[in-house]
Amino acid sequence: MNDTLLDPDIAPQPLLSDLIYELTETQDGAITLSAATDRQRAGVLKALGKEDMMSDPRGLTRWRICCKTLMRIERPLQMPLSSLPTDVILTRLIENEVPAARCLSRAEVLSQAQLESNETIVERDHPLMGAMRLVRSPAKFDGESLPVAGHAPAHGQDTDQVLADFGISIESRDALKTAGAVA
Repeated sequence: MNDTLLDPDIAPQPLLSDLIYELTETQDGAITLSAATDRQRAGVLKALGKEDMMSDPRGLTRWRICCKTLMRIERPLQMPLSSLPTDVILTRLIENEVPAARCLSRAEVLSQAQLESNETIVERDHPLMGAMRLVRSPAKFDGESLPVAGHAPAHGQDTDQVLADFGISIESRDALKTAGAVA
């Protein structure tokens, strides 16, 4: 990699969201945390018993953590995070005022009461696949939800209409189908 991209004096600032919202594995699951400020990064270090890293002048400033020292700091933190139970690390992070949350499995997400209350997941019958769960748009206007989008068309279902919209005659469409050029 080009070292000038990592030089904090000349490198463009990376997207901070790419660095702080990563899935982090724990002993029995995963969490996500947001250490966007120097104070929050110090809280992560305290929660993991790595206060010694706080005295390193290369470590905590937002600009530096986003550039040269990011991997130097992240690697030593991976082991303590992955060796601790989720509940333990979450408690420590919250005590140190670091925004953090447990990552849920698909089944846990789908069982959330809020999804049912908001009617976020709807079940519809697909003509070929049967019952399917779909995500409804969360947008509501004057309390009204947007309609759930229709199903994707089957392979070749709209070929005639699309070709007709381009002005292709029935004879030409039939010839294209016979040649296997379209479905």
